[in-house]
Amino acid sequence: MEDKRIRKTRQNIQQALVRLLAQRPFEQITVTELCAEASTSRVTFYTHYSDKYEVAEEVFAGMTRLVTEEYRALQQKNNPQKAAVVSYCNLLDCILNLYEAHSELFACATPEKSPFLYFSLYKYLIKQVSEYVEKERAGVRLRYPVSHVTAFLCNGLWSYVNQCHADHCRSAQIRASAKALLQDVLQSGVFSPQAGGAE
Repeated sequence: MEDKRIRKTRQNIQQALVRLLAQRPFEQITVTELCAEASTSRVTFYTHYSDKYEVAEEVFAGMTRLVTEEYRALQQKNNPQKAAVVSYCNLLDCILNLYEAHSELFACATPEKSPFLYFSLYKYLIKQVSEYVEKERAGVRLRYPVSHVTAFLCNGLWSYVNQCHADHCRSAQIRASAKALLQDVLQSGVFSPQAGGAE
């Protein structure tokens, strides 16, 4: 089990990175600045991380764990029958909750502002949704490969939410419209099982 002091130190460094991202692009942040913001030495930093990229990766990995925990709790609460459409909407709610709780960080994670942060976040998001889709497809053959379904959902919905924010839509409006869009897509049969479909 990880020592509490080690965990606290790593958390301090991660939180320092998030604070700095509100001030400048990721690519401009140095390890020296990160250490100063976290009130830690470079020796301590390099004891725990090889570089700032590893810190960012751990931030997103931690967020993924939170989404997983919240999703499982939400499923137990409002979807004991594990209806597919409700499950997808629960997953969307968890991702949007994360987005709203860390909006400043996600605003930095775009292809234009920081390709590394964008692709790192996307990697963890894809992994999360892929695992869910794999579970949902048990025993059936989907019309489209899981990787294609996941890419469509993640890229499409993420771009949709970002565009809504750019258009200054209210959070409640974004959540309602994103969920309605997802339900329409799922209920259209585009991801329905089909004999002889792609694996």
